[in-house]
Amino acid sequence: MSHGRVCRRCLNYAGMRFFLNPRHVPARILAHLALDEDGVCSVCRAYARERVEPLHAALAQHVRERLHHGEPALVLCSGGKDSVATSALVRGLSAGPVVGFLYDNGFIPAAVVERAAVTLEQLGVPLLVGRPQEPARRAFASLVLAPDPSAPPPCEACAQAMVLEALHEVDALEATLLITGSNYWAAWTDQPLPAVGLRTPGGRDVLLVHLPYLLGRTRADTLDLLGEFGFAPAQMAGVSSNCRVPALVQERVSQDVGHVPELEDLSLEVLVGHLTRAEAIRELYAKAPAQRRLLDGLFGGER
Repeated sequence: MSHGRVCRRCLNYAGMRFFLNPRHVPARILAHLALDEDGVCSVCRAYARERVEPLHAALAQHVRERLHHGEPALVLCSGGKDSVATSALVRGLSAGPVVGFLYDNGFIPAAVVERAAVTLEQLGVPLLVGRPQEPARRAFASLVLAPDPSAPPPCEACAQAMVLEALHEVDALEATLLITGSNYWAAWTDQPLPAVGLRTPGGRDVLLVHLPYLLGRTRADTLDLLGEFGFAPAQMAGVSSNCRVPALVQERVSQDVGHVPELEDLSLEVLVGHLTRAEAIRELYAKAPAQRRLLDGLFGGER
């Protein structure tokens, strides 16, 4: 497919509006995705215009105070580098109970689950592992291996199931903070917000916090923190360091429509400053060698 020009700030290209998740970028922005004369995309322009620094600073102070005062926190931990580093970060900031929750969708290797449990135990964070019931497990496997075009993408379906299971654990633990290792916003309505309020199935109010984005953590910060306790993420095909689904989806989508799905998250991580553009491009080439021809069409001159 013809990709058109590529944003010189992030990794978005003209055709990305057909692939970017409207849950991550508002439809009002996606509908008019374009590059201006300076080579900067409209998503970058909107983010620069709509991010409110004082609000972020106030939310960061609010979350730090709640952790410092010992409010119970549940950390979503996939076993990958970002969530493990976030678990360590929360344990260091919190004076109260911190529990990890890993949702095993059936495509996470047992070694990843085991290593996450051992690492979090060393950090003083017990790990709970949730798994879908058999009918749901089979339905998700079919969505990954034999996708229905009318159904949500596998990773989105998994995220929805994971959050629902996590909210049940929030009720059981009476936690007030649900923390993730996501490197960009929890919601983008009037502003790209790092935290949003949720209601649990039991009627409890909980604050969902994307902590690395809230605190402005970079990839270098993450790797430095992991290095302090000797954690190295698993080496797997695809950008994910813990789950096999992204690699399976990447292979199918790149063949069907000429798009590398990992561009979406990496572009947002570049947009918020978690990754540099050069780091993201290197990661794409390292993790998606089968899509080198597609990547060369976008970034071949920047390697």
